[in-house]
Amino acid sequence: MPTSVWDSVLTEFNTAVVREMQQRQLQPNTPIRASWSLLIESKIKRVFERTGIPLIIYGCACTAAPGKVQPHLLQIDASDKIGFHSMLEAVDGPKLDVLVHSPGGFAEATETIVEEIRRKFGYVRFIVPSYAKSAATMMVMAGDEILIDEDGELGPIDPQMLTANGVTPAEAIKDQFQKAHDEIKDDPKKMQVWFPILQALGGGILVQCDNAILLSKELVAKWLAQYMFRADPDRTAKAQKVADYLGTHANFKTHGRRVKLEHLLPLDLRVQNLRADADLYARIWELHCALDIILANTPIYKIFYNSAGAGMVRQQAVQQGIQLRLQQPPVLPQAAPSPAIPVPLPGPT
Repeated sequence: MPTSVWDSVLTEFNTAVVREMQQRQLQPNTPIRASWSLLIESKIKRVFERTGIPLIIYGCACTAAPGKVQPHLLQIDASDKIGFHSMLEAVDGPKLDVLVHSPGGFAEATETIVEEIRRKFGYVRFIVPSYAKSAATMMVMAGDEILIDEDGELGPIDPQMLTANGVTPAEAIKDQFQKAHDEIKDDPKKMQVWFPILQALGGGILVQCDNAILLSKELVAKWLAQYMFRADPDRTAKAQKVADYLGTHANFKTHGRRVKLEHLLPLDLRVQNLRADADLYARIWELHCALDIILANTPIYKIFYNSAGAGMVRQQAVQQGIQLRLQQPPVLPQAAPSPAIPVPLPGPT
């Protein structure tokens, strides 16, 4: 029976786990590479052999089973700066590929990371095989070119504000204040209804919303004009058009809405369908499947790796080793129960 690429990579992963268990049983005092790192390295190597361009991957467990870690741990934040810095140290330009799989995060952290990448590399191509939303979409817009799968997705960049009632789109907060203003103006008695609602949003929220909306659009427009559209005489206008489209909440109705390849093409972005090059697509999809399996089946929830063999991960504290959730590895014949398996890391956690 034919198997999917994902199933084939899972079999590779399980085989590697079994091999690691065997080595630890036979050589308990010898440092042994973690099976996941060998798998991801082999897939990165295959992509690099095809492109000849240094590659960095930045992946988060944002599409793993819900509840693996707290959502805030998956965000692009200031702690990611050391991960990107470490990966950039080991590779040289002038070109760079960056594979991104992320739900987004803080615009300020994204700005710092983009500046470091662009300071070293004159030509950057961002690769999105599946998922790069919100601030990760902003990061992708700092490239000279985008490779995205036809089933992949970017997302709106409109800011989300933390309020007493949870996370709310900045533009929705502004719209709500405007609605309250209009209704109270027409009927002052409605002040009694609106007052507790508006009070819960806190002081200064409207100014914060304006600033956050302005920042996300400004960064994207600046990066597009500086990089992707730099040779275009209309670069400023084109960059602003893209930033306004992605940054307007009303265009999408929800922050999680998918922005597809077909939405990006009319904006004159340098975006390519990943499947246009069948061989490159096959290699990148294997790499993405390996990344997905590792993030779903190990304590790792965030991973940085590059084509020079350097890696860094963030993982949950665990009492035992690798815990497969999707498919158990084959049982070793006539083997005693395995001891807990520590997971050696190629870099600091």
